[in-house]
Amino acid sequence: MTQLVTPPDVRYRPVILALAGVLSGLVAGLALTATGPVTGITDVSRVLAFAVPSVRVVLLCAAVATVGLSLIAVLVEDGPPELARPVLARVRPAAVAGAMVWSAAAFVSLLLQVANYRPQQDTIAFAEVWEYAFTIGTGKAMLMLSALALAHATVGLVAVRYGERVPADLRLALALIALALLPVAGHGAEWSLTNITTLSMQLHVIAVVTWTGGLGAMAVLLTADRTLLARALPRFSRVATVCLVVAVATGVPNALAELSANPNMDLRTALVRTPYGQLVALKFALTGAIVLVAAHLRRRLMPRIAEQRSTAVAAWATLELAIMGAVMGLAAVLIQAQAA
Repeated sequence: MTQLVTPPDVRYRPVILALAGVLSGLVAGLALTATGPVTGITDVSRVLAFAVPSVRVVLLCAAVATVGLSLIAVLVEDGPPELARPVLARVRPAAVAGAMVWSAAAFVSLLLQVANYRPQQDTIAFAEVWEYAFTIGTGKAMLMLSALALAHATVGLVAVRYGERVPADLRLALALIALALLPVAGHGAEWSLTNITTLSMQLHVIAVVTWTGGLGAMAVLLTADRTLLARALPRFSRVATVCLVVAVATGVPNALAELSANPNMDLRTALVRTPYGQLVALKFALTGAIVLVAAHLRRRLMPRIAEQRSTAVAAWATLELAIMGAVMGLAAVLIQAQAA
């Protein structure tokens, strides 16, 4: 007789607290930059000043969810079939939904970019969107991002129908390629940085989103199943360690370079007195807290998890996700803030 395996419980608390963190970071970022201009915008309305980072938050959250779910599929697909199948059955449609939201948010962001580019106009014609998307670099990147996210959703729908005959690696690769476009798509029309800086920012985004998404998917789907968690978490921990190193190694120099760009202001003054600098300082502080929590998870809880013993991993992972959410909310505003 075939034994039926009950799917592990889905924990929604990490998602709720992560979203609360995102909202708090977004509100704090908007408060710090309320009186400052937005890069590339000459006469932005209050509605657009709020809409741009808000849609950016939705885009980032959808990207995190899509990448995290794609990564979990890779981590568990070669596990015990009777345990992996119920998890994968939940992961595939959820990843499709995340990718569709990601694609839609990217397209809405494109429309907002056009509105920012032509702030005096009350309406936007299709021809203007077409012109912006094919003549401005950020427009091209955002359109490609939307298309890639939609392609991910399409491949995901095939995976829902045919299972892992559609490789999980392919879905993860599509998500990471789309992520690489985020730094290019996320800056105003006046953005002009070197190719090395662009590559650094792409690595930073890929590392942060992969780390956050993987941890979030694991906290929601795997913490209730000690067997799968013991198999997947050590593998994810190695990925997360690389992501942490890459995120710090790329994020800190990029932020300091941006703060040092104003010849009329030294680094300390830019860090303390400009909205961009204050956002960076707050982001650095929160990142430090994330590192401490991650270190506790790895050093204190990992051995117990490997032995499939009871731990407080869900609570600690939820705390880490809440702080990561706040960092994401700040990042959505940081992209639009000026360094001086």
